[in-house]
Amino acid sequence: ETARRVDARRAASGDAPEEATDAREHVGVDWFTLDFNEELSAFHGAVARRQTEFAALAIEQVLAAYPPSTPVIIAGHSMGGVVARAALLEIKGIAASVDATVVAIATPHEKSPAATQPAIARFYERTNRAWVDANNADVTSRVAMVSVGGGDADRQVRPARAKPPTAWTNGIGRRRESFNVTHAVAGSIPGA
Repeated sequence: ETARRVDARRAASGDAPEEATDAREHVGVDWFTLDFNEELSAFHGAVARRQTEFAALAIEQVLAAYPPSTPVIIAGHSMGGVVARAALLEIKGIAASVDATVVAIATPHEKSPAATQPAIARFYERTNRAWVDANNADVTSRVAMVSVGGGDADRQVRPARAKPPTAWTNGIGRRRESFNVTHAVAGSIPGA
């Protein structure tokens, strides 16, 4: 099988190739990418917010090309994992009917490892509070999260920062027993 790669900027603008938008006939995996050109969202709340808005629009456009029951996997490296969660909350009406998996790779889940402005702390606070808010359980109960930390080899996102908060795994949430969160450290994965 072949995977098609479509730049999400084109998908979000409505300029996706016809073969990518006619996904109903395709069986397999379609890949869409977002490249924020290494913008420093860990430092600036406005950048993280802008990335979230763009990611939400791109996810909406991609999901619109598929049948409503199509599951989606969203992978994010570092701040991309936080942006992915925030984007799903942003499109709450659509995300409430989508089974999603967020793969967060070396993601600082609770707070930025390099905050230089109060705005990034507020972005984290809003996103993390919304993630455990029972009012958003219709979205978060349909999201499985796989978090992979870099372990001691990762000098930017230390192991404690890469581990999802305990509240996510302790059954806080109106419509479920627990959040669907799995965490591993790359050093503990054979061959990593």
